[in-house]
Amino acid sequence: MRQFIRPTVTPPVLGPLGSGGKLRQKHLDEGQPPSSLPEHWTKPDVRGALLAMQGHVCAYCSSELSQAASDVEHFRPKQAGYWWLAYTFQNYLLSCKPCNQTCKGPRFPLQTGTSGKSFPERHLLHEEQTILLDPVADPVEDWVQVSLDALPNDDFLKLTPSPGAPNPPRIRDAIRFFALNTKIESMRARMAILQRTAEAIRQGTPEAASELAIRHRPQSLVCWQLLRLSAPDALPSVERELEWLLGELCDRLREKLRLTVGPSVSNPDTKEIEELYWALATLCKSPPTDQPAAVFTYLKSPAADLPTSVLDLIAHRYARL
Repeated sequence: MRQFIRPTVTPPVLGPLGSGGKLRQKHLDEGQPPSSLPEHWTKPDVRGALLAMQGHVCAYCSSELSQAASDVEHFRPKQAGYWWLAYTFQNYLLSCKPCNQTCKGPRFPLQTGTSGKSFPERHLLHEEQTILLDPVADPVEDWVQVSLDALPNDDFLKLTPSPGAPNPPRIRDAIRFFALNTKIESMRARMAILQRTAEAIRQGTPEAASELAIRHRPQSLVCWQLLRLSAPDALPSVERELEWLLGELCDRLREKLRLTVGPSVSNPDTKEIEELYWALATLCKSPPTDQPAAVFTYLKSPAADLPTSVLDLIAHRYARL
């Protein structure tokens, strides 16, 4: 898990004139749970804005996401009494299906002795004493660490509360809730990154591992933690992370465009292309560095390698944000 910077945009489908935005206003006006909640949060502009925030990694377990194996996840579940947040972008995250459908579902556990806020108390949501860590609001890197105590005799790498983190029992409960220390593939992936990072540090070239610490990469907390301890100058800046994310999104877009023959609303590749257009438009509108000009410059550069027709399509979506 890493902390992400949420874009300050409203995807059009959730805006005042969008289908989701209109439903949200209707629900607020009526002040009671609706009979149904159409899945407007699955639209490409919503998923694209979340890709601009997270890249292709799960908000909870940091595993790599594919278009087919990812969900738009409601941090406060719409089925758990938070129906008025069903069409609120600030309540969305991208997650893998196991984290969303198996671990979380409609559950939103609160700390013992506390209760959730109801619709009339919705302005007090920030006072809720949640168990789950919010990958946007909470300083995850300061609260969660990779435990190195069992090395070198353990093949797995587990997460634990960081020394000095507030409320360690809550953090342990959050780790347990998403099975972060029982997903074997995730723990082995952490170990592989540990070995690569440790080798780079041992050879005196920690910058060679710097890319592994980018928050948009799978299991990047491992490398980030080791570099912070041993070679903080090698930690990637927010600007470097943005450049990497732009490159990754452009690479995927070029590949999808090359392989996709003819548009079709039922074609998963066509849907992902549309999401990538929206992701790049979102980064143009609201980059994590507050330097939109740098994003435009990159997209027009040889590194992005995007034809004018594609840049025009991104610009069209940018104008709608």
